Order: sequence, then structure tokens, then C-alpha cells
Amino acid sequence: MADDNLRMQRRVGEFQIFESGPRTVVGFTGEQPADWLEADACRQQLLDLIDECGCESLIFDLTGVDYLSSGWLALVVAPTQKGVSVTLYDVSPHLRAVLRRTRLDGLVTISQHRLAP
Repeated sequence: MADDNLRMQRRVGEFQIFESGPRTVVGFTGEQPADWLEADACRQQLLDLIDECGCESLIFDLTGVDYLSSGWLALVVAPTQKGVSVTLYDVSPHLRAVLRRTRLDGLVTISQHRLAP
């Protein structure tokens, strides 16, 4: 593969994958993610993707997402247990407050900016 980062538009469970490689970008494409049962099913798929592409930095584009269940919050921080840095882009004020109250904001980087295309 000529480029370490593979740019693509494919889905893994609820996620749209915008880019994969050492820097991997995933998002929900402006939709609220399904319930926690779907999060549990997607967790292993996401961890497998991280292993497959040698991900070191995982970026979640949260455009249009106002709420994440506890299952989805757990999924978002799970990659940190593998040593992967996690950044959340375009985080709603409500979700930012939830991350602060649960102290998950100490495990991930929260960017107030939108992710550049």
C-alpha cells in the first residue's frame, strides 16, 4: 500500500470510517447512534479495526450527536486501554458536560472545532 492512511467510505457497525491507518477517523454521519446493545456489538469491531490498521490515534467525528448512552461512552474510551489516543471532534455542549461530569474528559481529547474534510 503506497499510503499508510487508507481513505475510504465504509461502515463498521454504526460507524462510518472516513480514514484508516495510524490516524483513523470514524463518525456517526450526523445520526444518533443506536442503543447500547449496538454499542456492545460495535466495540469489538472497532477494536479489530484498530489492530488491523495499526491505529495510534483514533478520531471520532461527533457532528450531529447530542447524546451517547453509557455503552457508547464506554466504547469511545475503550481504545485508550490499548494505548490509542482518542480525540472527539464537534462535541455538543450537552455531551461535553456529560464527559466532564463522568471524568471521561481526562481520558480523551475534546476539540471544539469541526473536523476538516
